Amino acid sequence: MSPVPRASLRCCSPSSLSVAIALSLLACGANAQTQQSPPAASAQISQLDTVKVTSSYQKSLITAMDNKRDDVRMTDGISAQDIGKFPAENIAEAIQRIPGVQISTINGRGSTISVRGLGPQYSATTINGQVIKSADFTDGFRYDIIQPEVAAGIEVIKSPSADMDAGGLSGTVNINTTKPLDYQQTKLLFSAKTQYAEFAGGSPTPKGVLTYIDQFKFGGGDLGVFLSAGYQKLKDRADYLWIDRWNTQDTDAGTLYIPRRPRYRSIERETTRKMFNGGLQWKPNDQLEMNLTALYSQDKTANDMNQLVYSFERSPLTVLQTNGLTATQVSASDYWLENNRQIEQHDLSTQLLTYDFKWKGDAWTLSGAANYTQGKTDENERAAILGRIPSATLLDTSNPDAISLTTDADATDASAWDKSNLVRSEYPNGSIQSLSNKEWSLQLDAERYLELGALNAVRFGAKYRRETFERDVRRRDFLYLLRTGAVSGFDMFPELSAANSTVSNFLDGQLASQDSWVTPDIAAYARSLAAAGISVPVLFAPQSSYSIENDISSAYAMARIDTDIGSMRLRGNLGLRYENTKRTTDTYLTQAQAASDDANVVIGTARAPYEYSDWLPSLNL
Repeated sequence: MSPVPRASLRCCSPSSLSVAIALSLLACGANAQTQQSPPAASAQISQLDTVKVTSSYQKSLITAMDNKRDDVRMTDGISAQDIGKFPAENIAEAIQRIPGVQISTINGRGSTISVRGLGPQYSATTINGQVIKSADFTDGFRYDIIQPEVAAGIEVIKSPSADMDAGGLSGTVNINTTKPLDYQQTKLLFSAKTQYAEFAGGSPTPKGVLTYIDQFKFGGGDLGVFLSAGYQKLKDRADYLWIDRWNTQDTDAGTLYIPRRPRYRSIERETTRKMFNGGLQWKPNDQLEMNLTALYSQDKTANDMNQLVYSFERSPLTVLQTNGLTATQVSASDYWLENNRQIEQHDLSTQLLTYDFKWKGDAWTLSGAANYTQGKTDENERAAILGRIPSATLLDTSNPDAISLTTDADATDASAWDKSNLVRSEYPNGSIQSLSNKEWSLQLDAERYLELGALNAVRFGAKYRRETFERDVRRRDFLYLLRTGAVSGFDMFPELSAANSTVSNFLDGQLASQDSWVTPDIAAYARSLAAAGISVPVLFAPQSSYSIENDISSAYAMARIDTDIGSMRLRGNLGLRYENTKRTTDTYLTQAQAASDDANVVIGTARAPYEYSDWLPSLNL
């Protein structure tokens, strides 16, 4: 059974984009009326030598089309105006409009992307061609913490060339930031909106973005400044009902699938996002251009998650009704029903600082870059878990529009969770996790224009990268105190009837039964531990902690092809890239301990050096 989500979002204020479009249409209409006036009889028609486009809107459209037409690689992209046409909470939701790109969500928000059907971990992400590190490196780049205002354009490169970093097996997503000298005047822009999540309740939440663009004369040339800062608060709620595990039973008709672990989950989230993007662009003369780009993005989310978990696997089920080879009505008894409430704090951030230059002479072009980027994640979980053994339960999914799950007591009856009925009562349970990945790099490239028949130019360069990955996991587990004898039970915790809250209107009341239930009061559990003078230790989980360091050296040579074959123009590139990686992995040697299922004992350390190299040919025509 697939999860059944429920989230309702209502926008309360007009978008600044709609106002801008309206003003543009008025201006265009006035201009059209002027153009429809009959020309004077003496007017002379002359031919223009050059047409210069100064409108940033038209220029972005022309640039996007020209880039796709001129790029010999297989690419698709969207411009800043394309991004602004439709509302997007983050970069992932903007990128999904590019052909061949799919997004995955985390709690209903676009988070990671897949290119050409491959998983998120197989695509690379760059800012202006330089690597940017994800806040969470375990499963692809986390686009959900980067707001769409960062991007002046996004391109998805689906076929690599020799001058690109290796690592994007399915493709590379390159986000181009704003170049202030592309504008002809000072701009101070402010956009704001509010939105209201009806299902979550509360007051509307704001979003504001302030952008400043200016140009100056400096050092005999032009200096452009771009500064942008954004702030956003979000509040929403998502409800899910699903079966995350199934039992199987062989029958004459085939394998029968039986629900094993139905789960109710309701999550209320409050998110605060902060973003800063800045850039300096300096052109001291017509040959040299230098850029300094800075980016910082942070996403802090507080989750209040409530769950009812029906652990049917602890006892045999009775199948009462089937639909084909799926059991749609089952009864259960003598299993564990768990009621847990978990408070989570997630702090994710990504930052980047890049310097790059480009010098263009008559026959040579030299370019280079120095880049530093870091992604960080800090997560903290605290859960209260109660467990009891119901005497009877009936699950009926025969009508998907009226799912019913009933037990021996009403879900809102707190007395069913009296301590005398419990087989489990624990607080706090949960992990404390810290992830960090960094990279700094130096790059130098040169290109020589040749015009030797089909050979238009040769390009070559070298790059050095050092990247590090660190993961530190710790556990806070009340069960450790029980197993070590530090406490003898859970009498110090309050009765649920005296310290509780309620989840109500679950799935907007769409279920045939049980759309509300009583949950533990986390704060009351914390106070009871403090009053009893009990401290739950934080245990290091070495089996889940490690660090990796990669030193990556690379060099490439690439030929550009531009010729005519009959009436057909042929363009492309042919190249070869060499990459050498020296990897050092540091881990722990561990041994399980009876007092904790999630935190082993360190008995030693291990270091595993590894070196490998590859020759990577490329051809684009």
